[in-house]
Amino acid sequence: AAGLTARAYTIGVTARAELRFHRLRAAAGFSVLPATEDSAAAYRSARLRAHALLGDGLLGVAVTEGALSVVPCAVFEYGSSTIASRRIVDHLRQSIGWTAAGIGAHTRYRLAAGLELGVEATGLLPFSRPHWWVRTQRGDVTVFQAAVVAVRVSAGLAYVFD
Repeated sequence: AAGLTARAYTIGVTARAELRFHRLRAAAGFSVLPATEDSAAAYRSARLRAHALLGDGLLGVAVTEGALSVVPCAVFEYGSSTIASRRIVDHLRQSIGWTAAGIGAHTRYRLAAGLELGVEATGLLPFSRPHWWVRTQRGDVTVFQAAVVAVRVSAGLAYVFD
């Protein structure tokens, strides 16, 4: 999983439950993106350490079924990210939530009875772009702002109960 944290990319863990009714797919999941650290591009003396929690849902229709299934889907996300900064005068630790929507596709390949390999890619547009700033002697400086589009790619194994 990848999300709106201080770095351009981050790796995390996702758990998801999915309901299947013929070709219709509905799923809800939860992701944890562990802390990563990076320098703030706009204010090099600040070091940012961030982690995030994401909850998501998707709704899609399978265009292929059988051993290989491809499901284009609509994706909705709620996330909360905490950023702590170091090496600045006004120490900052702030949690900001966001909501986002987008589109994606996930592909599943049946390896054996009940066991599937899955790959998913989504593009998300946040409804607002969270940002973090610090107050300096020269004025306020934005040390991080979320991207216009967040891309998430994940791969994993799933067990399917029929």
